[in-house]
Amino acid sequence: MLGIANPRAFGKAGQLRKLVAALAEAMRLPDAWQLGITAMLAFVGCVSVPEAVWVKLKHGERLTLDKEVMIQKHLRVRYELLAGFPRLGAVAEAVRYQDRRYDGWDDTGLTYAGAAIPIGARLLKASDYDAAIQRGLGTGAALLDLEFRPHHYDPAVLTALRGIVGRTGPGVLMRTSLGAPRAGMTLKDGLFNRHGVRMTAAPEVTPALLSRIRNMADREPIPVWVA
Repeated sequence: MLGIANPRAFGKAGQLRKLVAALAEAMRLPDAWQLGITAMLAFVGCVSVPEAVWVKLKHGERLTLDKEVMIQKHLRVRYELLAGFPRLGAVAEAVRYQDRRYDGWDDTGLTYAGAAIPIGARLLKASDYDAAIQRGLGTGAALLDLEFRPHHYDPAVLTALRGIVGRTGPGVLMRTSLGAPRAGMTLKDGLFNRHGVRMTAAPEVTPALLSRIRNMADREPIPVWVA
């Protein structure tokens, strides 16, 4: 549903799932499957906001009052969409707290701070790292961007992130024909045809996506990150 309503947010959720999985493994956290679900649902509130609004927000364009209200409302929508589902209570709480600063000094209106914040939310807060990458920072600079604001993040999560960044290093940007990607590659900007129409925002080239790509007639160069 999110992939149809907001492909950009769907792509971000896929990237966040990989980051949360790596953090959970590094921190040896239980219930990794639940944390993965939490990451995939972190942006579910975006279904209530047109993608064009997110594009304007990303480029720093001024929003009209009704659009600003729409952005604020989506924070509540993402929690309400999940809270009614049986056995998703912990996931809903993590999604609700994902923007909460670790020290509690923010305007979210929420109660918990520090270690009382759900662990899923503390991992989701690390999505700021992916956001820094999307702004054009390298992996090291993106990590420093978070470390300059240590009170925003769980110290254990920052420590785990340091280990992950040091282990993986930056990807290698290359251009390849549309028919050449291999499973395991990561698309830098999603997938577009030569007319500029977004065909998928899925960041990782899975076997299913690979089959879809090979069925496309175009054979134009696209940028990919080699993972």
